[in-house]
Amino acid sequence: MLSIGILFGAGWLGSTCVDEWQIGVFGVVSGLILIVAGSDKYSLDQLLISKFPSLAHKKWFLYLGSGNSGITNTKHFNRITLSIAGFSLFLTLYTNQIFHGGVWGTLHNLSLKPNIVISDIEYINKILSYFLYTETKI
Repeated sequence: MLSIGILFGAGWLGSTCVDEWQIGVFGVVSGLILIVAGSDKYSLDQLLISKFPSLAHKKWFLYLGSGNSGITNTKHFNRITLSIAGFSLFLTLYTNQIFHGGVWGTLHNLSLKPNIVISDIEYINKILSYFLYTETKI
């Protein structure tokens, strides 16, 4: 969820910066991989299971935590894995197109050429003051 937050606007430049977008997409996809593959003894869910052993038998926890998901049907597991892979591919291509125009169209990186606006310029008693901000148009 944190990675989705980063992907959709967190960070110092938000979704207009290619680097922030890459970090967000990578975080989402790597999190999904950990859900499928597990992270073994160094994970938060294994710590929770050691403190609360009954969690190891809860179906919802088995799906979200690492370790044995309880899925014995190979076709069902393959379907879940392919669904996660499809979602990851869709999310990556969709957000790349929306934020950067990188799938089709002209690739743009608004952090390289921001629209800088200077307003409210005043020069009073040898003191210059102004308001400076960047305006993002997607």
